[in-house]
Amino acid sequence: FADLLPSYLEVQGIELALQRMSTRIKRPNRLGEGGAELRRHYGGLCEDFREFMPELQEFVRENTL
Repeated sequence: FADLLPSYLEVQGIELALQRMSTRIKRPNRLGEGGAELRRHYGGLCEDFREFMPELQEFVRENTL
C-alpha cells in the first residue's frame, strides 16, 4: 500500500490506478478512461486546486478545536 501513494504523484500513476480499478468493477464502466480526461483537463484542475486549497486550509484553521 505504501508504494501506491508515491505513484499518484504522476499522472501516469493515477492513470494506471484508474485502469486497474476499472477492471475490478463487474459492470461495464469508463473509469479506465479517466487518465485521458485528467490529461485533457489537467491545467484547469491545477488552477482549481490552487484556488481551493488555501480556502480549505483557512476553513480548517477556523473550524478545528
